[in-house]
Amino acid sequence: MLDFMRKNVKSFGVKLILTVIIGAFVGTIFLVWGMGERGKRDIGNFAAKVDKNYISIARFEQNYNLKKRLYSNIYKEKFTPQMEKEINLRQKVLDELVDRTLVIQQAEKENLSVGDDEVKNRIKSYPSFQKDGVFNAALYKDLLKFNRMSPQQFEEEQRQDLLVEKMSNIIKDQAKASRAEILEEYHQRNEKIKVKFILFDPNKYVEQITPTQEEINTYFSQHRPEYEKAGQRKVKYLFLNIQNLEPGQISAEAVKNYYETHKDKYHRPKQVKASHILLKLTPELPQNKKDEIKNKAKGLLERIRKNEDFAKLAIAFSEDPGSAKMGGDLGYFGPGRMVPAFETAAFSLPVGQVSDLVETPYGYHIIKVFDIREERTAALEEVAESIQFEIKREQSQTAADELADDIYLKLSENTVKWQEVEQRGEWEEVTADFFTQKEGAPGAASDLNFRDVAFKLAGNEISAPVKISGGRAIIQVIEKKEPYLPELAEVKDKVIQDVKKEKALQTAKDTAASALEKFRQGTTFDKLAEGVEVKESDLVNRRGFIREIGVIAKFSQELFTLGQGQVSQPILLEGSPDKKYALFFLAEKQAAEDAKITAEEEGQIHTQLLSVKHEMILQNWLASLRKEAKIEINPRMVN
Repeated sequence: MLDFMRKNVKSFGVKLILTVIIGAFVGTIFLVWGMGERGKRDIGNFAAKVDKNYISIARFEQNYNLKKRLYSNIYKEKFTPQMEKEINLRQKVLDELVDRTLVIQQAEKENLSVGDDEVKNRIKSYPSFQKDGVFNAALYKDLLKFNRMSPQQFEEEQRQDLLVEKMSNIIKDQAKASRAEILEEYHQRNEKIKVKFILFDPNKYVEQITPTQEEINTYFSQHRPEYEKAGQRKVKYLFLNIQNLEPGQISAEAVKNYYETHKDKYHRPKQVKASHILLKLTPELPQNKKDEIKNKAKGLLERIRKNEDFAKLAIAFSEDPGSAKMGGDLGYFGPGRMVPAFETAAFSLPVGQVSDLVETPYGYHIIKVFDIREERTAALEEVAESIQFEIKREQSQTAADELADDIYLKLSENTVKWQEVEQRGEWEEVTADFFTQKEGAPGAASDLNFRDVAFKLAGNEISAPVKISGGRAIIQVIEKKEPYLPELAEVKDKVIQDVKKEKALQTAKDTAASALEKFRQGTTFDKLAEGVEVKESDLVNRRGFIREIGVIAKFSQELFTLGQGQVSQPILLEGSPDKKYALFFLAEKQAAEDAKITAEEEGQIHTQLLSVKHEMILQNWLASLRKEAKIEINPRMVN
């Protein structure tokens, strides 16, 4: 049931929740969602129109830039222009704005409202508006002013946030999860199998294959687009090095204001430095074996309490591969890093003390605390230097943007010539010889954002300032080489190798199919593959990991539907760079028993099922609203 729902759930519930979460980062990100301007306007001046409600271009661009910054903060350098294209970020942002407008419209139809007290309580709950844990009106107004927003605007946005929450909660309350569904999901998660398997590696056959000219010609004609030679660009660009824009001395008042505005950033929760010794337990162990492990752990604890060296015992006996070789050292960790039982024990111990045996899903732990860092907020004096650095960085970024925008405007208006810019001192003119969008060139042209812009420019067009690592760039294309499809002679060696790999993969599949037929005719699985080792897994669930294969989730359904002693059809393994085929023999199946489900597990599954169902209901409800509404999208916003 849950697997089906996961596959069919789209993004509305997540979007709605994410919107609420983002809204909590007041003082860092101020989202301006809202309904947009009402009344009759030209759709060309708006991002979208939902019935009679407009979403302005300014509102869209603000949310797009904020969401882009959020992704950039999460994924860092991995958030490339290519990734932005793949997730279709502009369309995603516009969909969220349309969705929110639909929800608010429906809430109004249902005569839902949000009182002033609810808005006040919401705003007072934000830590960014609090000083020493209490709401501070002056700080509230200063933060809003800093973000160019009036209290009236912000309070209206909070009112709409609360309205969205009320409406969505009414819809979500329709979700129910029966005990039968909970047990079904419990079985799915806890049923385990042990398999034997044989791998059929195509690499074994590659060098035995000699393709005919006809096979080469046929393969090339069928796959020619895959051999397309990428387009290339030769560009010149003006580079503004941000290091040349170092601001002057930062005042003590500016440092203090930054500290007060970002105080949460310098708060540190309590941390414990601890070591542990772990003796592992697994669910399938018989009780006598568990008792044996527990007695062994008790023996180690007794030796520690007689002052034997904790680190030496950890190296000798701990079964935690990550920490054992370091004497059990886990370093410092804060709340939420460890499983609850472990965390409770570690945070209750004084420095130098050793815990009793602590049982977790991983096994038995013996914990020793070596140091405690109490919860605190760093004093201004401690972080003043780093704040100065951060302010200088922000000022340098702002100065770079302003300088780059100014030069771009003058170039566009032809009030300054390209060659004159370099003479101003801050800018350097550079030429990048032909490069592809995928590979780039040394210098700024290695930057993904730079490449993306360069390949969008028309001939002689000057780009707007491009934010790249280390500064800003203004780009002009000198010459283009368009992509082209090569003739066979140009790529023949690559084609031959690809034909050999394809035929080798088919040979591996045929060999696996032949082995399966032998099994059906009476050959035992262990004797199926001459010269090939038959391997065996541990007991694994549907998301388990098998050495030499990896995670089995993609084909777990095929394995878990096998009967005892049956062999699978040849299964293609695509997790590694080299594809392989495998045959699996079901050696053992361990069913999950209803009687073994704990109240805690049942509660967790119930919560998770409801969460997924909430998303499904919200998605379906919103789809019906979209179907009934008249929605006009400005194509310029998503192209």
